[in-house]
Amino acid sequence: GKLTGAGSAAELFQRVLTADPGSGIATRGLDEIAAALAMQARTALAARDYPAVEAALAQIEVVQPGNAGLAELRAAVASQRERERAELAALLERGDAQLRAGALTAPAGANAKASFEAALVLDPANARARA
Repeated sequence: GKLTGAGSAAELFQRVLTADPGSGIATRGLDEIAAALAMQARTALAARDYPAVEAALAQIEVVQPGNAGLAELRAAVASQRERERAELAALLERGDAQLRAGALTAPAGANAKASFEAALVLDPANARARA
């Protein structure tokens, strides 16, 4: 079944907690759902699928607003994005330098084309790398 949304396990566990705030079963159920969503977020982060990461994090916030791991996940996302921005900037600078040096397509792997193609992997819409 569904983890979140209408008719989901999370909704049922939340209903139980409304009726019985001390329900250990419902609390553990929400813990397990939050853990599954965190795993989805980590998997999406590894794939650099940021919309899926943000969707999973938003679902965790709904299921368990005080989830202890949420801040850690958000920090991991911010850290990865910052690393990617730095890597992108370095690739663009390297590509520009290679262009100025006349290394358009050679030597293999160390040329402007290779640097800009690597930049496009990180940012497919980057106008500077596409130029």
